[in-house]
Amino acid sequence: LDPYWLRAAALDQPLDPHELGRAIFHLNQRRGFKSNRIADSDDREKGATKTGIRALETTLADSGARTLGELLARRHRRDRHGNRLGDGDGFATPDAVRFRPHAEGTKVLYDFYPSRDMIERELDRIWAAQEPHHPQLTDDLLARLKRIVVGQRPLRKPVVGRCTLRPEPTVIAPFGFEIDLGERAPKAHPLFQRFRILQDVSQLRVSRAGQRERHLTMQERDAIAAQLMANSGSMVDFDKLRKKARLPDDARFNYELSGRKGFQSDQTAARLAAKKAFGKTWRSLPRDRQAEVVERLLAVEDEGALEDWLVGTFGLNAETAEAISGTRLPQGHGQFGRSVLADLVGVMEEKGAETHDPATGEVYLRPLTYDEAVREIGLHHSDLRPGEKAARLPYYGEALVRHVISRPDAPEGSQEGIGRVPNPTVHIGLNQLRKLVNALIAVHGPPAEIVVELARELKLNKKRRDDIQRKNRENEKANDRRRAELEALGYADTHGNRLLLRLYEELPADERVCVYSGTPISREMLFDGSVDIDHILPHSKTLDDGFMNKVLCTRRANREKGNRPPADVWSGDALQEIVERAERLFGKKAWRFQPDAMSRFDAEGGFIARQLTDTQHMARLAKTYLEQVCDQVWAPPGRLTAMLRARWGLNDLLPDHNYVDANHPKNRKDHRHHAIDAFVLACTDRGLLQRIARESGRAEDLDLDHLFPRDSFPKPYEGYRDDLAARLATIVVSHKPDHGLAPGDRDNVHVTSGQLHEETAYGLVDEEIDGKPYNLVTRKPIGALTRGEIDRVRDKDLRADLRQVAYEADQSGGKLGDALAAFGE
Repeated sequence: LDPYWLRAAALDQPLDPHELGRAIFHLNQRRGFKSNRIADSDDREKGATKTGIRALETTLADSGARTLGELLARRHRRDRHGNRLGDGDGFATPDAVRFRPHAEGTKVLYDFYPSRDMIERELDRIWAAQEPHHPQLTDDLLARLKRIVVGQRPLRKPVVGRCTLRPEPTVIAPFGFEIDLGERAPKAHPLFQRFRILQDVSQLRVSRAGQRERHLTMQERDAIAAQLMANSGSMVDFDKLRKKARLPDDARFNYELSGRKGFQSDQTAARLAAKKAFGKTWRSLPRDRQAEVVERLLAVEDEGALEDWLVGTFGLNAETAEAISGTRLPQGHGQFGRSVLADLVGVMEEKGAETHDPATGEVYLRPLTYDEAVREIGLHHSDLRPGEKAARLPYYGEALVRHVISRPDAPEGSQEGIGRVPNPTVHIGLNQLRKLVNALIAVHGPPAEIVVELARELKLNKKRRDDIQRKNRENEKANDRRRAELEALGYADTHGNRLLLRLYEELPADERVCVYSGTPISREMLFDGSVDIDHILPHSKTLDDGFMNKVLCTRRANREKGNRPPADVWSGDALQEIVERAERLFGKKAWRFQPDAMSRFDAEGGFIARQLTDTQHMARLAKTYLEQVCDQVWAPPGRLTAMLRARWGLNDLLPDHNYVDANHPKNRKDHRHHAIDAFVLACTDRGLLQRIARESGRAEDLDLDHLFPRDSFPKPYEGYRDDLAARLATIVVSHKPDHGLAPGDRDNVHVTSGQLHEETAYGLVDEEIDGKPYNLVTRKPIGALTRGEIDRVRDKDLRADLRQVAYEADQSGGKLGDALAAFGE
């Protein structure tokens, strides 16, 4: 029985129970849209859906149809048996009865879209019309059916991590719903936005060419922070911030010299202060009222209830309340709870620290940095070590409460109930770490020192991974191009020669000069001995051998500079000229030419401190976790491990371990190289780090071609290389299989990867077409049908029409898809 006909007929004539049930079941299958603000916040079709609902309401009113079902029955034009009706039957012109989207450019549109309210109103009218004919249609039964047909389960509250500094649960309900102050606050919260801005601005330093950099004054901080909080865009460039703080035009911020263009403004205020939302009223609201608005926007699911509250509280019109309700706020959560943010914002706004201007010696108040603000509220920003050491590592969720997410509905004592990190790789790694360390403790007792090295950074979102992969591809192409250039020039393909070309390419094409002397540098000079690679800050003092600490300069200038930072060699106008030239040539390196470059380097940790402080996500968690059983936990850098591995002659223990050329890249599938790194780490201590620093200085003083004398590294012990080679020969690598191989790897590896079946919605049938039985049915656009699928179309009349279309396309030589698409229109 045709359900559209039944839904219309139910308003005027009695249906038997089966027919009535079929009509109500059809209501449930097409039950329309009911807004849930939280679920719909990332729904790109939400606006199109609302537009479709308004269009359908207008059509209903104009048509005179009492219910949605009656309107759809007129469009459907079929009798109770599903047969098509003629033009003289009084029904409207046939039209679509299914709400399907179509695209216009980048927009998704609906011609009409039913709402859940329309379905509920139709159910009420059908029930009122049929109730006199069926005594079993009681109010209780209607309530049960409504829970099924129009009801909507509330969303399960997403699990949020604990505050880094105060993870203890503290539940309040100031707005009629619960808020846990021990949870991490949403980034949309005004407190988070204000704290982020104050933290960013507190890290700003100001410098002028040839002068030492200084902190901001409190007045400069307030002016810059006010601009960031008042700006309507997403970013504020440093030029505008410089003018707001009334700094000279030639003053430069430290972040500006490292390549940043500006700071992010208050993202929540920028959206809620828009003209279509609160407008200028938003920034005049008290902070507690702003916080309440954001809390409600993030928590209230009922769109109508929220809009009524906005209208009643602020006197807004319905259109403005609807726009505010649909505002998409910044996503995600910070690392602190609301109470910690309130305390930190209060301290950072009210207090400063005394400092002095290096140029004038004048004492003034500067903004508090994050770690100083945390200390002011009686906590420590990083030292979270337990008071007493454990005999064995517990499950990491018990030790890293601040870093895990727990599920309240999970069984007590389970990993989900205690908490786990969201990253599955980190979760597996920490559990494996617990098993390994506890096994070692069982054999050797508690450790006196633990050294950790990570092969790669683990906590990367997709955008960051894509950026890294893109950058790696670009670097590989650039290196291949340099190799080809070296071959054409007749020079050896060495790392040093490729570095010469890379540093030369870094210089602007219109100013390829020595940064120290201004002498022009040509490509031919790279290989005739007249150009050197210089460490801007001495390698012996920084052990920074990275690209950002290297520049090309003439040999004469390099001899004059020697083993000193630029500011120790030149001063006055000469230094100012070098700094200004560095800003033109390579802005991100320019700070290294400033007078206080070495003190700034040391303030950021220096070499030794930076190597003993882990910076990657996994390293931080592993370090904190291992401090449950040991105080001395540190993580040296990968480049130190690589340096020692090379000096101890371990790189050739595995076949194809090193890069040969583009056709013979490093074999990273032989995971035994991790065992070599572990051996190197086991032979590394702080004393060796100090010795590397001393020997680096001796190498520079002797003006050697290599950074270190070849005999300067002590060997771990006699016979170490043979011992390690023997162990490598017996190692069996165990790891999880990779189900996401790159396309190029699938030719050589037999795996099942990706989606096995198409995601197709099937229905059950028991029918025959041309004598062939079928038990499944699905829908497909007419224009996408193949010739074979045309013969399996259920509707015999439509099947015949499509066969005729296919026949005519064959006769005319046209494309089947184009012909079917034209027929479908």
